[in-house]
Amino acid sequence: GGVYCPFHSQNKTIPRKKLTQEEIKREVIALQDMGHKRLALEAGEDPKNNPLEYILESIKTIYSIKHKNGAIRRVNVNIAATTVEDGAKLVLSAADALGNAANAGEITVDGTLETSYAGILNNVLGGASASALWDKKGAGTLASAQDNTFSGKVKVSQGTLSLTGYNEYVAGAELANNATLELGQSKSAGSGEITFNGSQGTLRALDSLNLSNALTIANNGTVDTNNQTVTSNGLIS
Repeated sequence: GGVYCPFHSQNKTIPRKKLTQEEIKREVIALQDMGHKRLALEAGEDPKNNPLEYILESIKTIYSIKHKNGAIRRVNVNIAATTVEDGAKLVLSAADALGNAANAGEITVDGTLETSYAGILNNVLGGASASALWDKKGAGTLASAQDNTFSGKVKVSQGTLSLTGYNEYVAGAELANNATLELGQSKSAGSGEITFNGSQGTLRALDSLNLSNALTIANNGTVDTNNQTVTSNGLIS
């Protein structure tokens, strides 16, 4: 970080304090009394003292506080890049949970990332593990316009996942019952196979597509061209 940053290790004279959950509650109530409805949660890069579990617990604490018929509407999170290790599971259930459009860090996924909200995922997803999984759950549409380097599988368990960036998913994409995957460009679904594992799943074009992905369409699956030109050079079964 920059030398001006209060979290920089060279700034020995700046006092630092890690708040307990009870202290966070008191700070949030004080901010609400001042009329604030949005706040920033910032932490230095210290996996031992500020692990991801602490950040997520703090976000949950902030959103749980109901004070004078009000609550915090949005938490902007500014932390270092985050890793979901092999075998681990990270669940994001609110927009901007790990940063908004201005300060979202990269999430390296080697385990499972579950997103269960509608809105926008601003974080770039990385990770070289082909066994990793990004699972979109919950009703509504989750959109990602990032160019993700995540190498695992994308699964749409519920609702709609809208991808418009250039993605490198190599383990493929999977659609469950009534789920929808929207693609904004030919490489939005990466290079892996797109599989309809549930009934009435939908693959929808948001722009003209020239797909190289293999397609396995079953159980009344639908490819919705959406009045766009869609060309497939992969195997269709």
